[in-house]
Amino acid sequence: MSIFRDIFEKSVPDFDFSGLVSPKVGEMGKPFEGNTLYKFYGENLLPMIGDPTIRFTQRGATLNDPFELTIRWKETVSKTTSEKLEIYLRSSFERAFSDDGHIMRTITLWFARKGILLNDDQIKEVSTAISSGRAKDIFSQIKDDLNKRIGEFLVNLNKLRDEFDKFLSEDMSKLGVFSTTEDINSDQMWGLYASSGKGFALEIDPYNEIFRVKKGDLKGSSLFRKVLYTDEYCDDFLSNPYFLFLVKKSKWSFEKEWRILKYLETCELKDNTTGVYRDRLPKFSIKSVIFGYNVPNNLLDKYISDVHDFDDNILVRKMKLNHIQGNLYVDDI
Repeated sequence: MSIFRDIFEKSVPDFDFSGLVSPKVGEMGKPFEGNTLYKFYGENLLPMIGDPTIRFTQRGATLNDPFELTIRWKETVSKTTSEKLEIYLRSSFERAFSDDGHIMRTITLWFARKGILLNDDQIKEVSTAISSGRAKDIFSQIKDDLNKRIGEFLVNLNKLRDEFDKFLSEDMSKLGVFSTTEDINSDQMWGLYASSGKGFALEIDPYNEIFRVKKGDLKGSSLFRKVLYTDEYCDDFLSNPYFLFLVKKSKWSFEKEWRILKYLETCELKDNTTGVYRDRLPKFSIKSVIFGYNVPNNLLDKYISDVHDFDDNILVRKMKLNHIQGNLYVDDI
C-alpha cells in the first residue's frame, strides 16, 4: 500500500492552520527582547543571598493564581475547528485519487526510487490500467474507506475532551514555573513577594546561558515569554495552546510577568519531600542585588559581603521611598 500513500502525500497541500489559530499566538510566542528582568525574594531568603538559586514552582504549590496551568478554553476541539479539518481531509482524499496524471507521475517516481525506469510501452500500459474501470473501482473503494475513517476520527475527536484534559493535567504537574517581572518599582510586588520591603530582588541577565534557547529556530534567544492577563477563554486548545501556560486572570496584571517553564525532573536541586525544585544561578547571571526599603541598614554590610563573595561584579542597590510623589525608586549603596 505504500504506493497509495505516495499518491496521497504528493497531492495534498499543507494544512493552513492560520484559519484556526488566534492572532494572539504570534505575539505570545515572542521571546523577551528587553534588557533586564527582576526576581523578588522574601526576607527568609536573605541568609542565602550568597548562594542564589531560582525556584520552579509547580501547579498546586505556591502559584498564586489557582487557575494557572489549567484548562482555559471553552472546548478542546470547537465545531469550527472540526468542520475545517473535515473539509480539508475529505477534499484532500478526493483530490489525491481523481487526477490520473498525478497518479501516473507518482507511480513512475515510485518505480524509479526502486531503480526501475519505466519505458514508453510500460508507461502506456500503466496509464491504460489507471484509466480502466477496475482501477477506478479500487480507487473508489479506497476513498470510501478513508472517508469512513475520517468520520470515525471526527467522532472520536469530539469525544476527546475528558482524556485530553486528563493528559494535560498530568503533564502540567511535571512542570515548574520561574516567574520574573519587568517592573522593579512596583510597591505591590515588593509587598507581596519581598516581605513588604524586608526582602530583596535580583536583577538578572535574561540572555545568560542558563536562560537561552539551546536548539531549534530560536536558538540563542531568551527563554522568557510574556504572560497575558485576561479573563477571557479561547475557543479551543488549537486556537491558542499558549492559554495553557501563559495566561493569568486580569487582576494579576500588575505583576508584568515574564516566565520560563521547565520539567521539574531536570532541575539541579530537587527535594521531592518538600516539593521544592531549584537551579543555581551561575556567576555573571546577576546584574545587581536590590535590597528592600525595610531591610535594616545594620545588616547590609554582611549581606553585601556575601553577594560579592559570590560575584564581585554584582552591583548593590536599595529601594527607597519617595513620600512626596508616593512611589519607589532604586538608589545605589
